[in-house]
Parts: sequence; structure tokens; C-alpha cells
Amino acid sequence: MAKRRKQGILDLPSDTLLLIVAQLDRKDVESVSLVSKHFLSLTNQLVRKLTFLKLPLRNSTLQKLLTRFSSVNEIDLDCRRVPRVLSAVLSSQLNVECLHIRGSPGHECPSQNEQHQTLRLCGSLKKLKTLSLGCCFCRVGEERFAQLIHPFPSLEELNLSDCAYPSVEDEWIARHDYKKMMRFNGCARWSSSDDQIRKLTATIPNLRKMEISFYCERPTDLSLDSLSANCVNLEEISFLGLTKFTPPGLCTFLHRLRNLRSIDLPGYWSPGSEFHPLGSEFHPLVEVISASENLSHLSLETDMIQDNILCAIAKSSPPLPLTSLSMENPTLCLHGYTMTGVSAMLSAFQRFTRLSIKLPGAPDEDMIMSQLVKSLVCLKGFSVASQCPIYATLFSLIDNCPVLESIWLHASRDVPPNYTTVKKNFSIKRISLHPAPHTLLKMGLKSVCPSVKFE
Repeated sequence: MAKRRKQGILDLPSDTLLLIVAQLDRKDVESVSLVSKHFLSLTNQLVRKLTFLKLPLRNSTLQKLLTRFSSVNEIDLDCRRVPRVLSAVLSSQLNVECLHIRGSPGHECPSQNEQHQTLRLCGSLKKLKTLSLGCCFCRVGEERFAQLIHPFPSLEELNLSDCAYPSVEDEWIARHDYKKMMRFNGCARWSSSDDQIRKLTATIPNLRKMEISFYCERPTDLSLDSLSANCVNLEEISFLGLTKFTPPGLCTFLHRLRNLRSIDLPGYWSPGSEFHPLGSEFHPLVEVISASENLSHLSLETDMIQDNILCAIAKSSPPLPLTSLSMENPTLCLHGYTMTGVSAMLSAFQRFTRLSIKLPGAPDEDMIMSQLVKSLVCLKGFSVASQCPIYATLFSLIDNCPVLESIWLHASRDVPPNYTTVKKNFSIKRISLHPAPHTLLKMGLKSVCPSVKFE
């Protein structure tokens, strides 16, 4: 009588085996895929995103790649490679829902013919839900650019944050290098004017999330009116750069979009603005923000970071359901803010899972922050910049935030405090310290954060 063959993991049904493999860490999945072709066919199904930094020389190789990873629904590529990739995607069975097109290095924009071809191919992706565009459609004209969005009836997320805002390199080129400046001007960013935003938003009524930058143009309240009138389902909006928005215009915008869950307010007090953040004009805006009952993420910049504004938001009743807060102040505010406003916000909203903050530079801010973070037990991500050493805050986070996963800290170097009494925290996976920490500090952090990797 023949012996029965021992059954192994490969004898499990494919759907069951796929569920098991899906629970593995990404590096473990890569290792498992090398064991056998059977595993390889399973792990290929777990790949959801393809990033094309360099394309295969042959189109047939590219087509085989798309066939191999049949579950891919997200593609990230450089704008110079769009026509080849999208042509291959349209010939495959992939259902691409997310498309990220990045501006090319050195701002070498595609020709006008290539840009029109790209727009035509993009329009064939009828199931596209997320579209992110870099600096690569500068020669197609405003009318044609607005028409780009029209073929996407399912589009829910649109990211234009890289279309209008210059990089640090752009800023340097514009100031120092005349020849490169001519090339930079020839590849100008998309114009985010009031008229352009009106035309664009008229074609995307189902939009739920939008990120947009303002650089050359500074839109007015008319852009806010277009957004709130044309995109009534908007839940997340991010304004980057300078605008000519007014407090009344933002009030109307927030009143109309009652489902708004996330907003990044711009630093809109440009030179010549009549708005004074310490005057009475800010009261209606703060009241509207405080009454946004669905708001879970709030980002404040420059002049919006004032003690009276922060304290007023902290006193909102009922309290806002905030779980994410960003307070970035790249320049010194004319009126400044103190730890009083910071303390008010962190004491009022203790359910934060994400917190990004630039501290005002008070000599006692490390001591104050080390006490405040003790109540932030839900915190998963923490980012802080300070002109002072804040090691007490660092070890207080480790000791008191049981689900914290990542810490980014930019502060002055100093001798760290005694950390021998700090409990071990196994949830922290990443710590990034700037400037680079002392070796002894890294050893101490590794002893209390066994799972950490330094970046």
C-alpha cells in the first residue's frame, strides 16, 4: 500500500493561503516569494502599486509586467513616461483607480504634443478615483487643462499641490541663474486663478478631497465660492501658499461645507491685507471653525497661530472631534504666540493621533511639553521643531504614549536627562532626530525602544 504523501502549506486552497501571506510583513512577503513559483503567483496578487522610475526598453516587457501584477490599482510615474505606461495600462486588464504623475527632474517638461497625448490617455481611465499632477501640463492652456478632469465621473481626490508651488531649487534658480530661470519660466506652474478654479471645479461634482497650491496667482473669495458651490461633497481641502482669502469668505466657505473633516488653512495675510489677526475680524472665523462638528484635522499657519485664536478654538463647545493638528510657523509672526496657546489646545483635545507643531522658543517649553504629552495616550505620530533642547519631551512621549509609532524631532542638542526609569515602548518603530544625536543618546533610545529604527 502506497504511503500517503505528507501535506504541506502549498496544499492549502489558494484563497486561504493568500489570506495567510497577506498578514506577513512586506520584507517577509518578498522572502516568501522566492521559495517557489506557487508562492510567487500569490505574492504578485498582493502588489497594489507600481512606481516607474525607469521603464523597460521594450513595450512587450512592460506589458508582461502589468500582466504579472494583475491586482495593481495605483500607478506612480514621471511625466515623461506617461504615454508609454498609460498605453500599456489601457491594453491590459488593470483597473487603475489612483494615478500620480510627477514633474520631471530638472523641470524638463514634455512637449506640447506629448502633453496633449497624455491628457487623451488619462481620459480613457474611466474608473479613476485619485489623480495627482505635477509640473507637467504647463503648455496645454487653461481651457484644455480644465477639460482634463471632465472624463472622470468617479474622481474623488485631486492633488494639484505640485502644479503651482515652486521647490527650493526653483526659488534658487529664479534668483541666481538667468539661463536656468528662462527654462524655469518656460515651464511655469499651472495658474490657479479664480477663473481657472471655477472652470476646473465645474467638472468634478463628486470630489471629496483636494490639495491645491498658490504661487504666481493669489485667488480671492471667488475661488472659495466656486469650490463650495461646485463640490458640495468636499470633505478634505488643503490650501498651500498665499491667497487673498478674507475671514468672511472663509466663514461662508465653512458654513456651506458642513461635511468638512479636514482643512489646511493658508497663510493668507499677504502684504497690504486689511485683516489684523488680533482684531475683531477673526471672531466669526474662529466661531465657524469651532462649530465644525465633523472637523477631525486642522492645520494652521503663520498668523493663524495666535494665543487668542488657539484659546478660542480650545474653548469650543461642544469640543471639536480633532484627532490631528498641525501648527507650522515657518517665519516669526508679527504678534507671536506662546506656550499658553499651545497648552490650551493640547489640554482641550487629548484624542490626537497625529500632532505636528513648531514651538515658540520659550525657555521652559520642554518642561511644559513633557507634561502635556502625558495625556496624549492615543498619539501615533509626533513631529516637533524647537529652538531649544526638548529631550524631556522625547522621553515623556516614550514613557506615556503606548501606541506611538513615529517621532520626528528638530531641536538643539544637549545632554539628555536620566532615562533609567522610562518604561520600554515596543510600539515605536521610527525616530528621526535633527541634528544627528550623540551615540550615547541613540544607545539609550534603543534600550527603551527595542523596535526602533533611526532615520
